[in-house]
Amino acid sequence: MVSGWLATLSTEERVLLHLLANPLKEGAWDVSPELTQEFIANAVHTRRKHIPRTLKQAMKRDLIWDDTRHIIGAKQRRKVYGLTYDGRQSANTIKRRVLAIEISKGDEIQDVSKFKFDIPLLEFLSHLDETCIWQENAVSVPIIHQDNKSLSEGKKPLIKAVLKKAWQDGKITDDEQSLIEAMATFLHIAKSTISDLSTEVRLTSEKSLDDPEKIYFDLLLQAISDGVIIDSEAAMLTTLRDAVGISQETHSMLLLKAKKHLDSSPYLLAYADAVRVALADEIITSDEEAILSSMRESFGISKDEHEKIEKEERSKFE
Repeated sequence: MVSGWLATLSTEERVLLHLLANPLKEGAWDVSPELTQEFIANAVHTRRKHIPRTLKQAMKRDLIWDDTRHIIGAKQRRKVYGLTYDGRQSANTIKRRVLAIEISKGDEIQDVSKFKFDIPLLEFLSHLDETCIWQENAVSVPIIHQDNKSLSEGKKPLIKAVLKKAWQDGKITDDEQSLIEAMATFLHIAKSTISDLSTEVRLTSEKSLDDPEKIYFDLLLQAISDGVIIDSEAAMLTTLRDAVGISQETHSMLLLKAKKHLDSSPYLLAYADAVRVALADEIITSDEEAILSSMRESFGISKDEHEKIEKEERSKFE
């Protein structure tokens, strides 16, 4: 999660600043990976799954445009993003505001624009704490680095299941190793962590997954968030399906669900989150209903949409 002074900028503002520093040139076939969703998410200190919604909203307001280009160092074309004329205007306004902020760095107290630094502006800002004092170590660390330091407990069983399958014949082949490394890259997990888990799996027996479909769905959602599943992601997902017993039929169902999720109105998703919070104790109080009613009116959410969302959330308690 973004922290320090950087948290005062919205995700969209950070995205605009990043794209301003990494312009997408008209007609250029080979472009930098910094313009893909994965790298944008890392640069603006947010999770990749949250980036599609931000980009979609910015595109609706004609601040950002997208295209499919060849990425330097990659085999396949990927969707990349750039600023429109209005987007550059907005980004420059944000940049001027940021550069005018007075900060304290060592013995110096002056505007950001007066300091000399050879790193991206967002990276420089990540060293500022809430009181605009520059810290030697970054206050806000990119999500990918956070994940490398602390592998979420939810992903461990899935990774172990894949490794367990690979070790069934007593060895890991080159092909299996390549897929495992692709999985590590996909999940932003350090190779050293994968190595430790591999040793653990080889020496011990593992329990089955509690909810393999949910974990697989989350990874599938991340894979299609930029509009395309590249070869390495497809191969990795196939290995995961085999490891946790996800059938092709279930995969197709989850893929359709993931696509619908990405196509959903951001307002509908926000409302669903609110309903989920209200139902945490399985009861919607009068105060909570008043808030939800106001949201329905503001977001234009129909009665049928509300009832469908509430039914889906209540079914999770059964």
